[in-house]
Order: sequence, then structure tokens, then C-alpha cells
Amino acid sequence: MTRSNETNRPAPTRRPRGKVLAAIILAAVLLAGSVAGLLLDLANRRGSGNEMSRVVLTCGDRRMTNTELAYYYWSEYFYFTNVYSDYLGDMLDTSKPLDEQMYDSDTTWQDYLLSQSLVTVKDTLSMVFEAEKAGFTLPDTYETSYEKVLSDFSDYAVRLGFTKDDGSADVDAYLQDSYGEGAALESFRSYLHDSYLASAYADSLYAAVDPTDDEVEAYYDAHAGDYEGVSKTDRPLPDVVLLEFSSYDDNRATANTVYANWQDKKGGADELSALSETYCGGDGKLEAVYPGQLETALDDWLFAAERKEGDSAAIEGADGKAYIILLTQYTDQYRWRQLARSDLITETYNNEYLKLEANYTFLIDYDKIVIKQPAGLYNTQNAEAERAATSQGG
Repeated sequence: MTRSNETNRPAPTRRPRGKVLAAIILAAVLLAGSVAGLLLDLANRRGSGNEMSRVVLTCGDRRMTNTELAYYYWSEYFYFTNVYSDYLGDMLDTSKPLDEQMYDSDTTWQDYLLSQSLVTVKDTLSMVFEAEKAGFTLPDTYETSYEKVLSDFSDYAVRLGFTKDDGSADVDAYLQDSYGEGAALESFRSYLHDSYLASAYADSLYAAVDPTDDEVEAYYDAHAGDYEGVSKTDRPLPDVVLLEFSSYDDNRATANTVYANWQDKKGGADELSALSETYCGGDGKLEAVYPGQLETALDDWLFAAERKEGDSAAIEGADGKAYIILLTQYTDQYRWRQLARSDLITETYNNEYLKLEANYTFLIDYDKIVIKQPAGLYNTQNAEAERAATSQGG
């Protein structure tokens, strides 16, 4: 796969997900075979008759019910529909049940989202188990965020009309509307804490990867052909002061006037930065700017072969914007080194992540999995009525 330095270059994936890990989970289930069925069947016999309380997944002493799985499943759905909201019309009809729509020729949308949610379960719980073994606890920033999410639930519930007879928040009803039958604050609190703990521990492992300069260079040399438009011969990355004019009646005229006044006073970087505070609401300082980070007109000027420290210009951009830019200095940073370091860290982390996950076997009883749509997801009765009306009209 080609690695480019364009602005839309995908961010590194910190948690390896997708088909590879889905295959690992499936392999674990197939290898476990009859053992998984026996363990889960015994667990269910001890449980209640409520199908949402049935245990559908085990790993060691850990048990997961349909209710707990629903948190992962519908979170996957919400995440997907949010990320791809602009393209949903070509992929998914959100007014129809997911098990009635095909993701591909062999898989329904329900089955696809289930497979992805099970990947997330394995990702999350593997990190939770590792964090617990290491005695790792939530850092303060994560703890604060976690507590805020929980404290906000009451406000959300009241705002959306989920209240008890005395007018207080009915958080369980709110959660059931979002995640389906059986959802409750106590079990959701546990799910949320697992998610935060796994994320915090994974981030700590990622941050701990610190390759040497020699290792980064060796990595780049081994993958140089993958980095399109990036070379060791490129100049170091520049620091700039950049003023963006986008809210004036004539952005180009305003930029030209500010630029001319600055030049007449023989101002330097500090003076231009002060003007940026006045006209643009920020100091305008950007460090180690890389090709593709700014819009094309700025990019063409900044990375021209003749560009040197101290050069400046007023430039007309796209969509009526205008800019003043000053190249203050070249840094000791290089784009090839930035990209190679980032990719080496990600690759090292992902390899270690897979090793950690291999320590755990997840046993899944697919026959006992039940997916129930939340009441608030969509109104199938209205959808059916609309389809009937359309059919009669045709």
C-alpha cells in the first residue's frame, strides 16, 4: 500500500480491527468447539429464563450476556451510521430491520455489525484483562470524562422525556430506548468503564513505544518505495506565521493592506503574529509544516525550490480566502522521518497488541445471541405503513 504525505492520509489505527481479528475470534470459537457449547449451556441453565440475560460469551471467569453484548452492538451501529452519515443512503435503509438488508451477497447488515462488535469485545476485554494484571487504573483525565458521561445521563433522560412519576430521571428507560431491552445503568456503567480502561491502557502502551533515530531510519529505508512524494533529500520542514482572512467583505484587499503596512514598518515575526491576534484571533504560528497540510496555493508557495527563510507573501486562496504567510525558519525535522516514526510506532504497537490478544480465548455461543432493536432506533410500524401505502399507490 502506498503511503503518501497528503492531508487526507489515514490516521494510524491504534487498535488492530477488521477481518484479521475477526478471523482470530472465529478460529478461537472453532477450536474450542464442544467445550464452548458445554460451558455456555451450563451457565445459561443457572441463569434466568430471560433471553437477554443469557450468557453468550465467556473468557476465563468473565461472562457476557445478550444485554451486555447489545451495548457493543448498538454502539457499533451508532458509530457506523455517524461516520458514514453522508453515504448511508447508498448502503443502508435505517427505516428497515438490519436482518432484512444485505451487507453483501452472503451477509446481512445485522450479521456484519455483530461480527464487528465481537471484534470490539475482544479488543476491549483483552486490554481490560491486561490492565488489571498490570494494576493499571484510569488516569485522572479518563476518570473525569467517564464520570461526566455518567452524570450527563440524568440530564439526557429528562431532556428526552424519560422520567419517573416523581419527575426524576428514568435513566434505565433512556438506556433501553437506545440499547434495547434489558439495558440498565448498572450494567452500562460496567461496559463504559471497560471501554475507558481499555482505551487508556492501550494509549499508554502506544505512548511507551519510543524507537531510536537509527531504528526509524532503518524502517524508512526498508519501506522507502511506499512513501509517495517523500524523500530523504527533501528540505527540513519550515515554521511559519500564517494569517487567514475569511470573514471580511474583501478578504484579499484586507490581507493586502495588512501586509503592506507590516512591510512598511519593517515588522518581523513577532509583529506579524500580533497582527494575527488582532485580525484572525490567534497567533498564527505553525511549526514543522509539511507538504499537503495547507491549501494548494500556500503549499505551492511554501515548498517552491527557491523558498528561503524570511520570505513572505500575501496569497489569494480558495473560496474567497486570503492569507499572509511568513517562513520564519527551517526546523531540524523532516517529513520522511515523521512518517516513518509514526508508522514504525503503529506497527510495533499493533504487533504487541496481537500478542497480548493471543493470551485469551473467547468462546461464543452464536445460537444464544439475540439482537433486539431499541425502541428509539426507528419506527418499523411507520415504515411498514409507508411501504404499504406505496405499494397500494402503485
